[in-house]
Amino acid sequence: MFWGILGIILNAIFFGWICYKMADIKGYDDGWRFTMLGVFLSVLGLIIVACLPDLEVREKLDSMYKKLYHIENQSNEGNESQEGDNNSLLDRYAKRAKETETKVNASMNKQPSWTCIKCGAINASYVGTCGCGAKKT
Repeated sequence: MFWGILGIILNAIFFGWICYKMADIKGYDDGWRFTMLGVFLSVLGLIIVACLPDLEVREKLDSMYKKLYHIENQSNEGNESQEGDNNSLLDRYAKRAKETETKVNASMNKQPSWTCIKCGAINASYVGTCGCGAKKT
């Protein structure tokens, strides 16, 4: 009985300490709350603390978003008279993607094609036999 109680106490202390250290590494200052979570819930408490978001990473992402938003606003103020409402970063990327797609489609259309004598289907130049079975002449 003594060893069972001692094992439960050591288990609670171990998981409480692990939860405290993990919360501290993730940037949470309120260590006692997470210690009690580990003491009373042991493995489940450890899983809960492991699923918490990392505050340091979140702060870095927030600062990067603010910088990007600031840069985008500056570029919008400078280009308002030139491009109207199409100044957002996503709009510029979409416009560039559309231009690239147009260029690719234009280069694909430049390839010579041939028309099947039998069925009248238009086939690409690299196709030697039409879908109807007629060969390129």
